Amino acid sequence: MELARSNADLAAANQELEAFSYSVSHDLRAPLRHIDGFARILKEEHATQLSEEAQRYLDRVLHGANHMGHLVDDLLNLAKIGRRDLARQRTKLDLLVREALADLPGTENRSVEWRVEPLPEVDCDPGLLKLVFNNLLGNALKFTRSRQPAVIEIGTLDTSGVTTIFVRDNGVGFDPKYADKLFGVFQRLHRQEDFEGTGVGLATVQRIVRKHGGEVWAESEVDRGATFFFSLGARPATAPVPQALEVSRA
Repeated sequence: MELARSNADLAAANQELEAFSYSVSHDLRAPLRHIDGFARILKEEHATQLSEEAQRYLDRVLHGANHMGHLVDDLLNLAKIGRRDLARQRTKLDLLVREALADLPGTENRSVEWRVEPLPEVDCDPGLLKLVFNNLLGNALKFTRSRQPAVIEIGTLDTSGVTTIFVRDNGVGFDPKYADKLFGVFQRLHRQEDFEGTGVGLATVQRIVRKHGGEVWAESEVDRGATFFFSLGARPATAPVPQALEVSRA
């Protein structure tokens, strides 16, 4: 009885927090548009009356407003995910990965080696799970920016009948003692000046994976790459054992 009451209180608190996040994020849109709009008017229509220093200040205001806009969008999406019901269906993870790869920007002038194993079919919400791959593959691409070539692997592990998907890269990695902070909102282990982002992507990944009844975690060492794992439940008994397959090299 006490456990049920605690779970109910926790669920209610989470719903209130999601509603609060949604409301605050939504209400921030209007003042952000005003800041951005008036700053642009000043820059475009009154630039000749402004010193170079004043114009630099305006550029910083515009940059900050743009970054805040991305934060608001990500917070709204995170709140929507928490309130959304799962629409499960039988889904080929290979297709989701290929769609996520097609969405990735900035690979034309880079040497990127993608190694993708055949992946199983699972019961999931394909729209939400594609967001998981978008975030994990986007991070892998971002944090391998200095590597020649960047090597990014996607595959599966099968432990006691539970399917675990992983995304591994040879990027800059992170200190493993901070691994528990990765999935918090606005938690960043690298400087904004070095790697862009809002600090909401991995929180979104965790929210989606947990809605599917799974867990997400990461392993890494500084300058030795990182591997992100997530589970989605039992793998079908008829699923084939994956064999490594290199699908493309750019």
